[in-house]
Amino acid sequence: MVIELEACRRHARQAADNSLLYWGTLTLASFQYGQAEWWSALALLDEAPESQRDVEYLTLRGQIEESLGNWQASRSLAKEALPMQQQIGDRAGEAATWHRLATIDLREGDYDAAREKLQKSLPMQQQIGDRAGEAATWHQLATIDVHEGNYDAAREKFQKSLPIKQQIGDRAGEAATFFQLGMLAKEMGNVPGSVKLVGLCLVLDQAIGHGDTRSDLRTFRQQCAHLEYSEQQIQQLLQEIGASYQQDRGEALIKEAFAD
Repeated sequence: MVIELEACRRHARQAADNSLLYWGTLTLASFQYGQAEWWSALALLDEAPESQRDVEYLTLRGQIEESLGNWQASRSLAKEALPMQQQIGDRAGEAATWHRLATIDLREGDYDAAREKLQKSLPMQQQIGDRAGEAATWHQLATIDVHEGNYDAAREKFQKSLPIKQQIGDRAGEAATFFQLGMLAKEMGNVPGSVKLVGLCLVLDQAIGHGDTRSDLRTFRQQCAHLEYSEQQIQQLLQEIGASYQQDRGEALIKEAFAD
C-alpha cells in the first residue's frame, strides 16, 4: 500500500495534479497515523498542497498532534475544523471534534469545560447511532465524576458505557470499564469487590493480548497482597471470576462490589 501511494504521489507531482497529490498524501498520512508513525505522518501532511487543505486535513493533523501530546496545537486545529463541520452538517465529525476538545480539557484538568463539551457530543452520537462514541463519552463523563468525588454518579455512567461496549464487541474498552469500576469500588471501601473487578479486567485483557495486561496483573496482585491472599487463593479467585463472567458478563461481580 505504501509503495503504491508513494507512486501515486510522484505521478501527481509530475502531472501538477494537486487534487491527486492531496488525496495520496492524506491517505498515506492517515495510514501512518494508524501505525503510530506520528512524526512521519506529520511531516507528510506538511507536503499537502495548501490550496487543498480542508476539514479532513485539519482533523487528521489535530489527531496526530494530540497523539504527540501537543494539546494546544490539537485544540487550535479542532476549533478551526468545528465551524466547517457545522456548516456542512457533518454531525459525526462535529461530535468527534467536541469529544476531542473535551479530552484535551480533561487531560489539562479543566473538568467543567470537559463536561460541557462531552454533553454537546453525547446527543449527536446518540442521534447518529455512534455507539462506540457514546460509550466513550459516558466513560469520560464518569471519569470526571470520579475526579470530583461524585462516586454514585460515576458508577451510573460507567454502567451506561459498559453494555454498549459489550454489545459492539469492544473487549479492550469493556476491560477498561471493569478496571475503573474496580478502582471506584476501592474508593467506596469495598476492596474484596474491587479485586474481583480488577481481576476481571485482567482476565479479559489476557484473552485479547492487550498491552495493559502486565499493569493489570501488578494492580491485581497488589490488591491481593493487601488482603493477604495466598497464591492458591489468587489462582482460585481468577477461575471463579472467569466462571462468573461466563454466566452473566460481570453483572454479579458489579452487584457484589457495589452492594447497597
